[in-house]
Amino acid sequence: MKHIHRAATAAALAFVMTLTPFPARAPAADAAIETGAYSADAMKAMLLATAILASTPTDIYRVLLNPIDPTPPASDEETARLEEPPPESSPPAEDLHSDDYYTIQERSKEIAEEVVRISKKYGAYGGVEVAVIAGGEISGTYAYGYAERASRAMTAETPMRVASLSKVVLGMVALSMQEQGIIDIDSDISEYWGGAVRNPYYKDTPITIRHILTHTSSISALGDDASRSGSSIRSRLLGGNAFSRVKPGAISSHIYNNYGFAVLGVTLEVAANETVNSYARRMLFEPLGIDAAFGSGSLINTDNIAVLYRANGAIARSASAQKANVGNTYPGASGTAFAGGLTISASDLAKLIAVLANGGVYNGVRVLSEDSVAQIETSVGYTGAYLQCAPLRYSWGAFGQDAVYWHTGSAYGVFNAVVYNTITRNGVVVLTTGASGAKDPIGIYKICSEITNYTFGLLSAA
Repeated sequence: MKHIHRAATAAALAFVMTLTPFPARAPAADAAIETGAYSADAMKAMLLATAILASTPTDIYRVLLNPIDPTPPASDEETARLEEPPPESSPPAEDLHSDDYYTIQERSKEIAEEVVRISKKYGAYGGVEVAVIAGGEISGTYAYGYAERASRAMTAETPMRVASLSKVVLGMVALSMQEQGIIDIDSDISEYWGGAVRNPYYKDTPITIRHILTHTSSISALGDDASRSGSSIRSRLLGGNAFSRVKPGAISSHIYNNYGFAVLGVTLEVAANETVNSYARRMLFEPLGIDAAFGSGSLINTDNIAVLYRANGAIARSASAQKANVGNTYPGASGTAFAGGLTISASDLAKLIAVLANGGVYNGVRVLSEDSVAQIETSVGYTGAYLQCAPLRYSWGAFGQDAVYWHTGSAYGVFNAVVYNTITRNGVVVLTTGASGAKDPIGIYKICSEITNYTFGLLSAA
């Protein structure tokens, strides 16, 4: 292994630091977690300890036999995607991709049956959509149940409100805007608001879009009862009364923050003088043949929106109520839709996840640069459960993979997840409505986790 992803190294270090006794733990060790500034020996020791704790002989072998370069990468490479080439005995990458793709194709019926079994196990009263990505291409889609009970069948092309998976797509919009010179995710957001946006407890620390993307902005995590109108957000930000007593940008300040993403969406619209829906459609959705919108009523085709059911069968959001929500009609009007209001099908969302898995391109169409994808995947530190990226999460050892990026989403009876592996470029998208919200050990809903685990198992066996 010539290189080790900095995020993965940080995960190992943070994991061992939290689980292994360090009676004389020095401040420098804490700084290492924040910055990644640790020696090759320390890195190898931490990785080895992690492998031992996890009881994975293969990882122990890798750590012992493979050198680690402690030299920090040059600044323009710091967020580069580091992918290990396949061993010399392996077939070329295109052949690996082909094997994965056709293995899934050949076992399509088996996957479909497993989706039905797991959906029933977790009582999906509404329905389930699944899209599988093999080697960076969508290799199969599957569905179970109803888009509307006793009326419309669920398909993988049924638009569904995806809850907090919206944050991943908003992150892609932000990085696209940075490519266009509209914003800089590391600049002070005061530039876009026409006044000083400061946490009064840390007046000398600017607040940035990266901070918001990584849930470390110090903006108060206000509840759903707090107004998301653009004018209310402006008043709170410029009045200095929208903040907690924690330092902006510090991983110790991490708190999952839906309100922060309302602020982010409005900030992007104010900076671009264009609605996020308009920008995303022009720069991301239309080039990939995607029908999606922050606000279901702004879909191109609103005829087949999934009704959102709770596990007890109650309707949480009817199709007609969702159609009435068209999102913002002018830039900066409201931040309501940005934390969880994206409506998109599993098959279309899989195109966007494939973009990330492929470093910015899908089906020959590039919509993000490799650097932008690397920014989205770059960790700012360990939360105690996972590495927080912008806004993805990164975990080791899940689903039989060395490491995966992932995110979940839940609201109004939906329990959703996206998971992908940057090395194999395999991934799974699962959208559900009316199912149990039970979670697995890393925090992914079990209905999504079991479908994902089964599918990754097939892909790994290819």
